[in-house]
Amino acid sequence: MPKIKRFSPFLSLSVVFLFFTSCKVYYSTSDIDKQLKSSFEPMYANTQSFTKQLTDLHAQMTGLNCTENQEPFLTANNLMKEVDASTAGLVLLEQTVNQEYVQFKQYTQGKSQITSGTAEWKQFKQTKKNLKVLVAQIESQNKEAVEKATALNTYINEKIVPTVQFCDVNMYATKFKQAMDTLGKMRGYMDGNFRRYEMQVANIVRKFNATQTEKCSQLNNDMKTMIVEREQLVNIAKAMKAASDQFSASASGKQKIYSCSKDWEIVLQAEKEIMARQKELMDMQQRIQALVNHMQGVINTLAE
Repeated sequence: MPKIKRFSPFLSLSVVFLFFTSCKVYYSTSDIDKQLKSSFEPMYANTQSFTKQLTDLHAQMTGLNCTENQEPFLTANNLMKEVDASTAGLVLLEQTVNQEYVQFKQYTQGKSQITSGTAEWKQFKQTKKNLKVLVAQIESQNKEAVEKATALNTYINEKIVPTVQFCDVNMYATKFKQAMDTLGKMRGYMDGNFRRYEMQVANIVRKFNATQTEKCSQLNNDMKTMIVEREQLVNIAKAMKAASDQFSASASGKQKIYSCSKDWEIVLQAEKEIMARQKELMDMQQRIQALVNHMQGVINTLAE
């Protein structure tokens, strides 16, 4: 969260003395109005910036979807409530300032000036007094709010940010796609080898079965093993597709999943499935290569 600025509201109600007549002083209402507004409008802008930052922080914390009844999120949630309470106090004071200004506009409506000693003059003096008190309260409340917000920001950066991991849902969807592509390539490689050796072994067995029975039996067994491996590859592909579909359904509507969320189990399960299928595939690649090497070795001895 960006560094939060302190408010620096001020109230300067010096006015222009228009002229003296019979010891009366006349104040321009337009000048007074400008000075009043200049005292609290910057305060409004600061408050809006402050609350906007807190709103963004609320959204970020909510987006984490963390379990709030465990640390460090329990403490962060309590700190957030304290900041919210201070901010609510600022808003109430701001509303009171606005009410004072509305009253000022009402009792000066239609008047270009205020004359000392009149009812409007007495109201104006009370307005100045009220605003002075309110501005002092806002300054104090603002200081408290900034201190609490700074403490919250520090706590989040030190205790939460370093410990929370996140999963980009689109990235995991890509991982599944890449794994499925690898399975497809492996299946193409196996099918090519199967077609190649199926015909070759059949011809060799017909030719040498009577004289090289053991070697022909080895080749037949290797072909049966290759069929089993092909079926196993189909099962791996089905399991990967099921895991991919399950992840897509569970993560639907989510862009990121955080480790502090109960939804993190979706990510752990997806990672487990991907790693398990990849290991199965690597093991199968080694077995197939060994199988092909053995078959080719037997065929080479028969060709000598």
